[in-house]
Amino acid sequence: MLSNKILIIDDDQLIVNSIQRSLMLENNDYEIISAGNGKKGLALYRKEGPVLVLLDLNMPVMGGVEFLKEIKLTPTTASAVIVLTCHTDEEYVEQCFDLGVSSFLRKPFNRYEFLGLVNNVIALKKVQHVLKEKCRDHKAARQQFSEEKNILLSAMMNRVKKSLIPIVSCTKELFEGQVSSEEERISKLREIQEASQSLVEVFENPSGDCT
Repeated sequence: MLSNKILIIDDDQLIVNSIQRSLMLENNDYEIISAGNGKKGLALYRKEGPVLVLLDLNMPVMGGVEFLKEIKLTPTTASAVIVLTCHTDEEYVEQCFDLGVSSFLRKPFNRYEFLGLVNNVIALKKVQHVLKEKCRDHKAARQQFSEEKNILLSAMMNRVKKSLIPIVSCTKELFEGQVSSEEERISKLREIQEASQSLVEVFENPSGDCT
């Protein structure tokens, strides 16, 4: 299940409070958690598994770039990161995108632009989550089918072997002249016929009783 938690990592408590108010007014289903630096944010990230991280870059103890290097974002990561910062240096922007962030918004930002970006990023994560679950279900179904197929094939081989043994044995006895009487010859032929019919049934009803 996709998390409903949003993690704010920023050392400016006024900004944290402002973001929290905006998010709660937009959607009170969000659970907002926050940290004042990257180190505390990293601990919360690993513990809470938020769907979205709103990340400042310049912070004490551990900055935003160091945080991003620690969490190692990939396209399949359950969390997305939006960087919120005063930085205007393009090198920082490029570095953040290289580290897997979803978007970059410079402070001060428009409230509606911010909320629209948050909603879009979370919506994309929800789509990715659904697709990932479907892929997992498909993989599990294929695995189950493969296992059932192997069980069925094994059962069929056992039934085939069980039917072939009397056919081969009786045929050998008849060809090598080991059958002395007409009555015994008819008995062997009947045994071959019954075993042959069992062999036909294996292919007519592959999932039938193999006992």
